[in-house]
Amino acid sequence: MHRERGRRYLTLGVVALVVLAGCSGFGGGGDGTATPEPTPTDAPEPTATATPEPTATATPWDTATATPTPTATPTPAPTATPTPTPTATPAERVSDDELTAILERHASAVEGANSFIISQAVQYGGAESAIREGERNLTGALALQGDERRERREFPEETVDRYQVDADSPVYQRRNASGSVEYETVSEPIQREAYRQPVTSDFLTSFEFTDRGVVDTSNGERRQLVLTDVAAVGSDVREDADGEVTDVYFQVNVDPDTGVITRFVYSFQLERDAGTVLVSYAYVVQNFESASVTVPDWLDEAKAQTE
Repeated sequence: MHRERGRRYLTLGVVALVVLAGCSGFGGGGDGTATPEPTPTDAPEPTATATPEPTATATPWDTATATPTPTATPTPAPTATPTPTPTATPAERVSDDELTAILERHASAVEGANSFIISQAVQYGGAESAIREGERNLTGALALQGDERRERREFPEETVDRYQVDADSPVYQRRNASGSVEYETVSEPIQREAYRQPVTSDFLTSFEFTDRGVVDTSNGERRQLVLTDVAAVGSDVREDADGEVTDVYFQVNVDPDTGVITRFVYSFQLERDAGTVLVSYAYVVQNFESASVTVPDWLDEAKAQTE
């Protein structure tokens, strides 16, 4: 029983993306080879870590019909200690109440926002023999502007794109399963709730973060919380994990003006009997209150086949 609880801790990124899947069996989105839409104006914020992280692109949709090519399980090299360089702000431990408040403020901002692009990705790397059944790379992304929404979700075996021009219009769906493309309209609306926050407060407060204060990033000033010491991982998480936690990197970047978590990434290295596994998760917010949604070029074909 304890081991199962530990797996829920360390694979929460997967749980979040499975929730994204909903009843229709969706996955997330990967990098497309065609012209991506919408195009964000912000560059991803630097992670300041040598530990491999999943790529959570904000523009993952691919309008081509090529077979999705999920990321293979690379051999991680997570032993280097990240050394981000903050501004001269004293580092201090972040309280559980403050961590909960950060999540609540972020969720409230996302709920009330008129536009944004949010992407999520979970990735497993290392020894293939040590990766459990059900542990697989997944991504998902949502672009929203008012009631107009576009979403992409991808499992290794299929990619699903959905588009809705407004709340009263049907949701057009394009499913690409190994190169076989199908169109349909679905009753399930495109919801922002699945992207509202990266994790729960119970998960976040299981870690002892260091507050590096406000640092300069390529996207402007961000308050940065980091964790690089296994000893700062809660004992319940370490004891119940499906494998020994031997390395960890956790970074949370918060926009001090809006309260939005613009970058949330973590990587755990687990030692299992069959080998080493690296579990990584990334949640990225871009173009907050400045995003636009481009009509997909497959929409006319979807209408022709469904109306």
